[in-house]
Amino acid sequence: MFSIVFFGLGFTFLYGSNLILHRIQKDYADYGVLRNSTTFLQVLLLAIHLLFYLLSFKTPQWPLGWPDLTGSSWICVAGLLLVITGVAVLYSALKMFPALDRFLGCRVTVLEKGGIYRWSRNPQIVGYGLILLGVTFLWYTDYTLIATILYAPIAHRLVLIEEDHLRRIFKDKYISYCEETDRYFGKKPLMTKLTDEKYSMGNT
Repeated sequence: MFSIVFFGLGFTFLYGSNLILHRIQKDYADYGVLRNSTTFLQVLLLAIHLLFYLLSFKTPQWPLGWPDLTGSSWICVAGLLLVITGVAVLYSALKMFPALDRFLGCRVTVLEKGGIYRWSRNPQIVGYGLILLGVTFLWYTDYTLIATILYAPIAHRLVLIEEDHLRRIFKDKYISYCEETDRYFGKKPLMTKLTDEKYSMGNT
């Protein structure tokens, strides 16, 4: 019975996320910002996933035959480090946006390239993902792992939608930023940038 509820909520999350992401994309295209109702749905989507994730802790170990690594000291240390790193990254991203409406996409006025955004174009996505993965290491069940993995494709699709939006607003400035900083983590090597520039010049 519990598994039915768990997977039912998971299906609801997937179906709802598809509808909400489509609405986010449409808002950006039609209005240039997110409407308040769309922002509410975006927050609701995150809340549903969080509920889905927390619910996974209440499930018994799913008999998939996967190794149970809970209790392993190095797994616990790795999980703790991931959580600490994720919290630090998420906090660093949040403090760049003193106004919550800018962080949620209701108002886009400045292209943030400083602070943690020098190393990642989407640190809030990375930070939250690291927290989920770290907690999964600390309190592992097969269901928890599924709930964590489920976050990845939804977050990636949201990132792609926001990238298209920022490219329309900031044009060459954002394209230049993309050439300097990776989508999720890292500064692009100088040789890679020079190669990209050479390739671009060769096609013009």
